Amino acid sequence: MRKLWCAGFMFAACGICAAEDLPAPAIQRHQALHDEALRLNAAQCAEKGGEWASPAAGKPPECILPTADAGKICRSSNQCSVACVSKVDPRYAKNRFVVGECLRSSRWDGCFFYVEGGQVVQAECR
Repeated sequence: MRKLWCAGFMFAACGICAAEDLPAPAIQRHQALHDEALRLNAAQCAEKGGEWASPAAGKPPECILPTADAGKICRSSNQCSVACVSKVDPRYAKNRFVVGECLRSSRWDGCFFYVEGGQVVQAECR
């Protein structure tokens, strides 16, 4: 209960939390999945059900692994195998309830807005 109160207070006080706050385990799981995918060659990627493709224009191909619950509606990362993310930019989501979706793949190109307790709590861009 104390964690929930603290999390609620932090959302109200700062809008977007710092890296050491709530989403750290989700970001770590996302990073671990991405790192695992990068270690695979095309054949190993196919064996794991991944897609060997370029994550973005001008980038070399890499393995993009799917997640078990890709696209499932979520409000927090504890409802997902990796992370709960939103397409809503935190600048426009401040003090608004956000419905996220479970991360779809290991791909890490662009920005991800991590959702905890129905709020965008951190943005990570690469």
